Amino acid sequence: MLLQKRIYEWSKTLPLWQSDLLRRLTIGPLDDAGEFEVLKILAKASDAPTPVGLELKDLPADEGELGRVELRGVRDLRNINRLASDQRLSFKPGLNAVFGENGTGKSGYGRLVGTTVSSGPTATA
Repeated sequence: MLLQKRIYEWSKTLPLWQSDLLRRLTIGPLDDAGEFEVLKILAKASDAPTPVGLELKDLPADEGELGRVELRGVRDLRNINRLASDQRLSFKPGLNAVFGENGTGKSGYGRLVGTTVSSGPTATA
């Protein structure tokens, strides 16, 4: 199954407000007005816009049309575990290993990108 279809199928399992947020994020980062609308939806304010779930047409073209999809980096994070907002984790094509001292964010990034993280002792030289 192509990535686009997998994302769409997964989005159907989410609450409507989350599917609406995904739809909004396919357009790009939320501006202040978009964030305010999402907060109104979450607070169930009387003047909140009606949430609109993600549709298959909202997603970018499948990787078959434009080539392989690769995650090249994660940055500009806010309120994700205890990760600092000014950090960036970059990836190269192929296998990447993330290592470092305890408490530096390895597990937080692992949860964010959906990978298996080993929390064994850190080797030092």
